Amino acid sequence: MNKTELIDAVVKSSSSNGQRELTSGQVKEALEGILKAIEDCLVGGDAVQLTGFGTFKVTDRKAREGRNPKTGETIQIAAKRSAKFTPGKQLDSRVNS
Repeated sequence: MNKTELIDAVVKSSSSNGQRELTSGQVKEALEGILKAIEDCLVGGDAVQLTGFGTFKVTDRKAREGRNPKTGETIQIAAKRSAKFTPGKQLDSRVNS
């Protein structure tokens, strides 16, 4: 599912009695606001916890040695920060049921 399909799914699920409660423009604006807020928190080093869904957080990866798969040559991989998502218990149990 891509972003457009997600927006359409939210619009469809917001319908009651065959009438739309939210427009795709409203859903798109809300989704972009949510994603921006999550991004801003992660850039600031904070975690975002959505109870029952999961947690977005930043992890630090140490510098390490790797291999160039083409040549087999040893290379150095730089340390970096990375975004990580950990599913919550409720989401995890639904996915695995």
